[in-house]
Amino acid sequence: MRSITSRAPALALAIAAAGATTALAPTAAQADTAAQEPLAQLRIAGPDGEVTVQGTCGDSFTPEIVDGWGFVTARAYWSVWCSNGNVYMEGWVDDARSDGACAAVRGEFPNNPTQVAHNCPADSPRTEFTFKGTGRIVNGYLFLD
Repeated sequence: MRSITSRAPALALAIAAAGATTALAPTAAQADTAAQEPLAQLRIAGPDGEVTVQGTCGDSFTPEIVDGWGFVTARAYWSVWCSNGNVYMEGWVDDARSDGACAAVRGEFPNNPTQVAHNCPADSPRTEFTFKGTGRIVNGYLFLD
């Protein structure tokens, strides 16, 4: 998996099981660093401040949203696992900054209802979640609400 640490605005970021594709290509140094890290450290948010990840069975992600001054405003972790024709997105979301916005994670499964977990205010314990859908793929989103 790739580790992308740029704080520059980018389009939505998608990571697939067979490799990674991004709307913004990583530098050679980022690609070399990524090969050494077991989890995707996603720090690029799109123009709307949202981090988007597509995952499948066995993937794990640790996305963060970083503001223009370099402060982490939201962070999350989730793993994707499959069992008996179902795909699960399980993890936590944490509001990291008292800025009036809440951290949220959304799981979108093909042909299933969207599921959302929120965490707010920043001094509250992180919110744990388990989302379930049919199939083998889930689109996960970390965003501010």
